[in-house]
Amino acid sequence: MKKLISLILIFAVFAMTLSAQGFYGKTVIIDEPVMQYAAEDDKWIAGSLWGQLPGIFQRYSAKTGIILKSRQNIDRVKREQHIQETVGDKEFDVAKLLNGDYLILINIIKKRNSYSVDCQMTDVATGNSVGPSYVNQNCSVDFIDTGLVNEIAYTLLSGMGCSQSDLASLKNSGSQDKTVIAANENLAKAIQIETKTGSAAAAVPYYEKASQSSQTDGESEWRLGNAYYDGKGVAQSYDKAFEWYKKSAEKGNPNGQFYLGLCYELGLGTKKDNRLASAWYERAANQNDAYAQYAMYSIGKGKEWLQKAADNGLSYALAKLGDEYYFKDKNKASEYYEKAALQEHTRAQVELASLYYFKFKNYEKALYWYEKAAQSGDSEGQQGLGMCYERMNDYEKAISWYKKASEQGDGFAASYLGRVYENHYKDFEKAFYWYKKATEYEPVKMEELGRCYEKGIGVSINKQKAIDCYTAAVIAGGNINFLERISNTAGIAEYKTAYEIEDSEKSFKWYFKSAEKGFIPAQIKVAEYYDHKENYKVAVTWYKKLAEQNVPIGLYELGYHYFFGQGVSENVNLGIEYIQKAANHNYVSAYDFLGKIYFEGRKVAKDYNKAFQYLKKGSAYSSHILARCYDFGLGTQKNEGIAIKYYKKAAEVNNKDAVKELKRRGIWM
Repeated sequence: MKKLISLILIFAVFAMTLSAQGFYGKTVIIDEPVMQYAAEDDKWIAGSLWGQLPGIFQRYSAKTGIILKSRQNIDRVKREQHIQETVGDKEFDVAKLLNGDYLILINIIKKRNSYSVDCQMTDVATGNSVGPSYVNQNCSVDFIDTGLVNEIAYTLLSGMGCSQSDLASLKNSGSQDKTVIAANENLAKAIQIETKTGSAAAAVPYYEKASQSSQTDGESEWRLGNAYYDGKGVAQSYDKAFEWYKKSAEKGNPNGQFYLGLCYELGLGTKKDNRLASAWYERAANQNDAYAQYAMYSIGKGKEWLQKAADNGLSYALAKLGDEYYFKDKNKASEYYEKAALQEHTRAQVELASLYYFKFKNYEKALYWYEKAAQSGDSEGQQGLGMCYERMNDYEKAISWYKKASEQGDGFAASYLGRVYENHYKDFEKAFYWYKKATEYEPVKMEELGRCYEKGIGVSINKQKAIDCYTAAVIAGGNINFLERISNTAGIAEYKTAYEIEDSEKSFKWYFKSAEKGFIPAQIKVAEYYDHKENYKVAVTWYKKLAEQNVPIGLYELGYHYFFGQGVSENVNLGIEYIQKAANHNYVSAYDFLGKIYFEGRKVAKDYNKAFQYLKKGSAYSSHILARCYDFGLGTQKNEGIAIKYYKKAAEVNNKDAVKELKRRGIWM
């Protein structure tokens, strides 16, 4: 029984300390309660349990005006992981990240058959202890509700293996209702089972028993919802997940409210209802749930919710706030990116590194953050790290990282490889190889290839090929000056005139004059102009001219119009034939289109193998379909990790299906 008194004492002393020092309205971070256990061979292991503590904290905060937070708010995924950490700078960083004024450290130590408990409160701003550490001291609990203390003690110790006799004695003390005690016992046992087995199968009966008490805070119902939502150990069912989330939410549990909102937003287990989604998100957000606050922002309820989520340390929100400040205040943007980067948010690491490299010229910090992102496999991080090493004249390392990035389809990294081989190794054949490789991913890099043909870098001088490359670069949005320098092609002057005119109708007149003289980039502009005006017959005549010249976009667009019968009689086979010709020129939109029609079986027989082969070469705009191939094993082996990677890629170009899939998995962009 002494061990129970010791734990109760901690919270009692803590409560008196707060009360005595007038801490009303202050925010206190409770570190994960850690139990250390020494077996006979004195090998130490550590474990932790949150159980019902978040709900208990909320009730205590409402009662006293002292805001309690747990470090679980940092990362929902890591919340239940076992930890073994010492008091140090890392702990204080955690408190600062959660915007806390004070940090409470708790240790429950068991060695063989005895327990000891200690607790220390630290001022986060100064790092100084507030009062002494308390170890196994006796004290009155007049300053805190006995039932509340018992609930905290029971939840912790039942989950940490406290003996049944001591738990039984606790049941009979204080003012806590026996049904709540039983619910807590079942909840703690369920959590133990699920944590140990990694499956909810054996835990579900205990969660169900725990949910029977009307006086609990909805934690068990939320966990039951998770079990059915994820389908881990039980048959996956959004219908059942929705039912349990609703029960949890109605008890006021912020996690249940958040997931109920998600179900309404995505139509999981219920009809989509944006009004109810917003209402439940808001309830959770008002309980300071960072994910719900970010959800409120994501559905357009105001940037103030983004700020609140960021203040609660949510990495997605911090990164997004960095984006908000990027064009207004680079210093402020870097502050938010760094906070997100410290939580291993890869995109924030890249953005922060880029600011240090290009804006602040702090190359040491740029190197540090690019390396963090690169080590996690991010291609932009790898490209940036290669750039840092190239600047340091460490060309071997630069080549190594540029290659890693280019293997992931980074055309700029491939181009930089060409630059290293050309300028530093004078290996012009390798330079040409990598410049050419870059054009597969970034058509605008045809400028570099054109320069190779113009100057004879790694290849014989060929003026016509140089002109063709420069022309392709102009089509991709490149600089027309390279083409103008070596070519007197008719229509260039008119094209330049049109390019410099902002009024689209006036510029069209000059593009048309250029197109009539046979200048291919202008012919594309004219075809697109008529296409956007839905004058498909005229658009098709221009696409035919382009297709006759084997211009990839002309081949693709002509095929597209035949496939759907726009401006011409529908001819699916002829349409596919032209689009395949565009694909043979590595025209990425052709890969996207062919992958999609074979995946969906649109006007062709479904063929997941064909779809997968095309989609692998496609753009971010079709990567949500490629993600589904990996997600469900269609045309390839099932791989959820790779699926998530491609869902994220699609979400970055605002694909709604990908955003939905990521949200369903608890990943927010």
